Amino acid sequence: MRQEQDQRRQIQLFAQGIRAIMGRAGRLFEVMRLAAGTEPEIAGLLEDLLGKRLEGMRFFVDALVRNGPLRAGLDVSEAVDVVWTLTSAEVHRLLTVGRGWSGNRYEAWLVDSLLVLLLPGTRGRRP
Repeated sequence: MRQEQDQRRQIQLFAQGIRAIMGRAGRLFEVMRLAAGTEPEIAGLLEDLLGKRLEGMRFFVDALVRNGPLRAGLDVSEAVDVVWTLTSAEVHRLLTVGRGWSGNRYEAWLVDSLLVLLLPGTRGRRP
C-alpha cells in the first residue's frame, strides 16, 4: 500500500489488510476491552495498542495524501479519526457478527466508505 501511487488502489489494499487483521485480532480487542474494566495492566496494554493503531491510521492517511488531495474540507487529523473509527474492532464485529456480513462484504463496504469519505469526487466506486 505504501508503494502504490493510486489513492483508490491504496484504499483497496488497506481495506484488504484491515479485513485480515480484524479476522485474526478483532476478538482479542473485545476480550481486552472487557478485561480492562477490572484489570489495570490490561487497560494499559489496550490503551497502548489503541495508540499504536491510531499511529497506523495516520501512516495510512499520510501515504494517501502523498498521492493526491483529500475530500474538500477534510484535514489530515479528521481523516485519521474517520479511518480509525471505520476500521475499529467494534465496527467490524457489529457488521460481521451482529449483522452476519461476510468478510468480502465487510471489505467492500470499507472500500466504498473510505472512498466516499476521504477522496474528492468519489461515490463509492471500487477500483
